[in-house]
Amino acid sequence: MKRSLAKSAGVLIVLLALAACSDKDSSAGDASKEPDLGAIAQRVATDDVAFPLDAYRLTDEQRTSVARARAGLAASCMKRFGFDIQPPPMSTPSRVGGPNSRVYGIGSLERAQTYGFHLMESEKKEPHKQEEVSPAAVSVMTGKGQASSNGQEIPEGGCLGEAARLIRKGGPAVADDDYAGALALEASQRAKKDSRLLKAFSDWSACMRDRGFNYRNPSDPENDRALIAGAEVTGQEISVAVADVECKKTTNVVGVWFAVDTAYQKQAMEQHASELQKAKETIDAMVRNAGGQ
Repeated sequence: MKRSLAKSAGVLIVLLALAACSDKDSSAGDASKEPDLGAIAQRVATDDVAFPLDAYRLTDEQRTSVARARAGLAASCMKRFGFDIQPPPMSTPSRVGGPNSRVYGIGSLERAQTYGFHLMESEKKEPHKQEEVSPAAVSVMTGKGQASSNGQEIPEGGCLGEAARLIRKGGPAVADDDYAGALALEASQRAKKDSRLLKAFSDWSACMRDRGFNYRNPSDPENDRALIAGAEVTGQEISVAVADVECKKTTNVVGVWFAVDTAYQKQAMEQHASELQKAKETIDAMVRNAGGQ
C-alpha cells in the first residue's frame, strides 16, 4: 500500500511539473505573438508624438542639465589632484519639432524641398575644440593606470566615476542611466520584424521604386552616404527626400511604424515594470542632484 501511495505521489509530481512547463510554454507563446495595435492614425510627421517609455527617460533639457552637472563634479574632483580641466560648453539640442521629430526621418514636404535630408541651420552644432589632456590627467579622470596621484588615492572609476556616483546619489543602484532607452531600442528591433510593419515597409519601398528610387525602408535614404555625403544639398537628394515624404503619406508607413513601436514598448513595460520603477527613481535623483549644482 505504501509503495502504491509513493508511486502515485511520484506520478502526481511529474504531472504537476509537466503542467508547470506547459504553462510556461503557453505564456512564452503569448509573449511571442504580435501585439494588438488598436486604431492606427494617419501620420507623416512625428513632431508631436511621445512613446510610452519616454516617461522613464530624461528629457533633452534634463539630459543637458545632468551632463553639465556631472562634468562640473568631475572638474571639481580633478582640481583636488591639481588638474584644471574646463568642462566643454553644453546646450540643449536645437530641434525643429519635438524630441521624436526625426525618429522616422523627415516628415515635412516643405523641408524636403529645401534641405533634403540635411539638418537645418538652426539644428547644427558648433564644433567644440577638444582640450589637450596629459596622460596623468587621463589616469585621474578615468581611474586607469595608477592608484594615486599627488599623494591622494584616486576614486574608483576616477573622477568620472566619482561624478557619476554623486549625480545618482539617493537613487537605486543601477547599471544603466538610460535603462528605458535600452528597452526602447530592443522593442524597436522586435518591431522591425513585425509582419504589419514589414508590409508597410514593402508598400513604401514599392512607392519609391515607382518614382525611380530603390530603398527597402524609410531609414535607408538618410543613411545613403552617396546621396548625402557633401555639405551641400543636391538636386538628387531633394528628389529622393520629396519622394520619401510623398510615399510616407500615401502608404501611412509612419502611422503603422509608430503604432507597432508603441505596442512593443507597452509589452516591454509590462515585462519590466520593477526595473522601470528603479529607472524612474534614478532619473529623478539625477535631476534633483543636478539642480543642486
